[in-house]
Amino acid sequence: MFSAVTKNQSPRAQRPAPRAQTHALAPAANQSPQVQRLAALQTMADDHVAQRVKTVSQDYDNVSGSPVGMAIRTHLGGPRETWTADAIFGATQACYVENLARGQALMAQLQQSKEDETPATTGDDNAALFDESYTTRVVQDRRGDHRYSIGTKGGDSHETAYQNGYDVANASIETATNYASRDPNRAAEGPHLNNSEIFWNQWGAAIDADTPKSFFERKRIHRARKAAKKRALGKITRMAVSNTSTILTVQHILPDNESFSREKAVSEIYAADTDAFAALLGTPNGRAVGYLLKDHYHEMDLKSFGNVVIDGATTSLTFNFAD
Repeated sequence: MFSAVTKNQSPRAQRPAPRAQTHALAPAANQSPQVQRLAALQTMADDHVAQRVKTVSQDYDNVSGSPVGMAIRTHLGGPRETWTADAIFGATQACYVENLARGQALMAQLQQSKEDETPATTGDDNAALFDESYTTRVVQDRRGDHRYSIGTKGGDSHETAYQNGYDVANASIETATNYASRDPNRAAEGPHLNNSEIFWNQWGAAIDADTPKSFFERKRIHRARKAAKKRALGKITRMAVSNTSTILTVQHILPDNESFSREKAVSEIYAADTDAFAALLGTPNGRAVGYLLKDHYHEMDLKSFGNVVIDGATTSLTFNFAD
């Protein structure tokens, strides 16, 4: 469940240290009425510096064997001769622009919730729904203490829809497979949980498994120990990213002549006040992380975003929380 690659073992170990980007957010690229309203909430948009993104088109042959190549084939379709460098650049740019607007809107909603002091009030309801409409199995990971592999099935399904890894000692989540199409609760269009709530409630299940009550321990002390561990969540890694929109957005953000692939093993860090961060948060892989923080920041010690790490060696995105 958890990646066995270490910093010293990975291909990126021999590469220079990641470059931190610190530009402020540019205005939302999608000027729809909704985005315009939310953009007014973004104080970070003042005195912005344009974010550096790809400026040089790449030929398909340069990325054909990577996840980027597969994403291009899926996004563009049609015959091979239509996958020109300009068409590829247009595809990555379009995904970047769309997800930038989504990410900026989500960050604005988080900021507004904090200012209004109106956190989500559905936490208890969602926990009850998780217990009543989902079946969850917690297995301790053999590679280390305080690590758990958690699988959740929806309704009466025999197929696991959500399988993820939880490291309580390091206050981290590594997502593995999350298929809404396997969740009959969603297919029936009845009460169901989105990925962000699945992550949060699986995290709670990991805390429960990791914090057994000792014989003489008072209940309130036991509850306090569990609450402290749950509040400590510090990062979420979306492992082995395969979503087309996410991959093309990452590709547009990376420096010229770099690609999102295991072979390149590129590593980049983008701070939370950058366009790159907002665009990655707005991707299908990032939005669940954004909603988790927006809906549960009042239950967490780290109530803001810190940065995101792009790791080509594992084709992953790690979102780190901050004070």
